[in-house]
Amino acid sequence: MERATLGPLLQHTEAKHDILRYHLSAWFPILGRSFSKLRYIDGFAGPGEYQGGEPGSPIIALNAISQHQFAAQFFQGHKQFEFLFVEENRSFVNHLEKKVDESRWPVSFEIQIEHGEFETVMNRVLDLHESSGRAYPPTLLFIDPFGSSGFSMDLIARVARHPTTDILINFNYLDLVRWLLPDPVKHVTLDRLYGSDKWRAALTLPDDRKRDFLIREYAASLLDRGLRGTNFEMVNKQNQSQYFLFFATRDPKGLEVIKGAMRNVSPDGLFRYTDRSDPHQFRLMGMNMDDQYASDVADSLYKNYRGAEVSMDDLINEVIAWHPIWLVKDLRAGLRQLEQSRPSRILDVRNSDGRTRRKNSFLSGSIIQFAE
Repeated sequence: MERATLGPLLQHTEAKHDILRYHLSAWFPILGRSFSKLRYIDGFAGPGEYQGGEPGSPIIALNAISQHQFAAQFFQGHKQFEFLFVEENRSFVNHLEKKVDESRWPVSFEIQIEHGEFETVMNRVLDLHESSGRAYPPTLLFIDPFGSSGFSMDLIARVARHPTTDILINFNYLDLVRWLLPDPVKHVTLDRLYGSDKWRAALTLPDDRKRDFLIREYAASLLDRGLRGTNFEMVNKQNQSQYFLFFATRDPKGLEVIKGAMRNVSPDGLFRYTDRSDPHQFRLMGMNMDDQYASDVADSLYKNYRGAEVSMDDLINEVIAWHPIWLVKDLRAGLRQLEQSRPSRILDVRNSDGRTRRKNSFLSGSIIQFAE
């Protein structure tokens, strides 16, 4: 049997895994309240382990659920969790099977490891579901290829037709500009990746504008397929943009969870991880941005709602839900800034149920009257 060659766990990979772990820990219980079956798909699963024995993404996903604080409650409620790990490298499949078999998992776990090319396997999974007429379970799809290819925008569009699917894509920007962009033979791969040839305008752009254009165009391609979200930049030791971790969804609740995950991994709030540091220390760039975000939200609120009465729920939906960075906690902090300003820019806050309002609170359903 061919033995898998395990690679080292790099810092940007550790940050990516932290985001995945945090997101799964929140995603599963939120959806588990409403659905009896949930699914996690890892499109490029790897061997399940790194050189130093650190767990790969499949083991992280399994542990995130089996060790969750509410695990016993879910399992007693007969919830089912499906895990599909897809890997093209046979030796990696063998090693992953060994790693999975080393642990005992809850009986409600259905774990499947597929040896094959991701897009082929994923299309087969979708074919089976669509022909069966069964409802597609809420799914988190993690796409983390070793290069910048291996999946197409056509596949993303097909997945996006199932509205309960969230997608986390590790977009290998550095490989794209190093190997695909300069080689005309490989431009067809970029056409598949973007779902069109609009990316080709980057060929004539100066380097200082190329990155922003290519990332913005990829986000626009996702949006054209009905998917909205955010992304997290990872920078290598040479100060080069290496990866962009895209999150794409149809559900603003999923976006709120991933924004929290990214903020948790990047407390500077800039969603920009860097490993230009002591390799033995996990550091992030910049300063804590919570106060700045609160101020930005406050400025936006007063500009757009001055003189109006608006419900807290409407503010969450209109200001926060689809914003790529702001969280509900930023909204509440911004409202507190406005109320505490002199003169106050909030004239009145009342709870919809008539109860006396607690100082500095902005509850769901409350009505906020902004000053002129």
